[in-house]
Amino acid sequence: MSRRECSALTGRPEAHRLPSMDTDTIIIGNGPSAMILSFILHGHVPYYSPNPPHPDPLLHAKLKDHPALLDADVDALTEHFAASR
Repeated sequence: MSRRECSALTGRPEAHRLPSMDTDTIIIGNGPSAMILSFILHGHVPYYSPNPPHPDPLLHAKLKDHPALLDADVDALTEHFAASR
């Protein structure tokens, strides 16, 4: 995959100044963490899609303003969930 094809570099001009590097990667396991890591390493960037909206209106409001999930502040997103404290 070339740098122009990698969607992970979109909106990150500083990444284009870094030297290119190929490396072999092995991901052990098939749980939620390994699945999202595989997705990201393949060049995809997860983001929140507001259509359909999340069932929690407060979480939906927070995510629609900042849809980039890699840069999300998890503490700020979940502060209204009592179970997350």
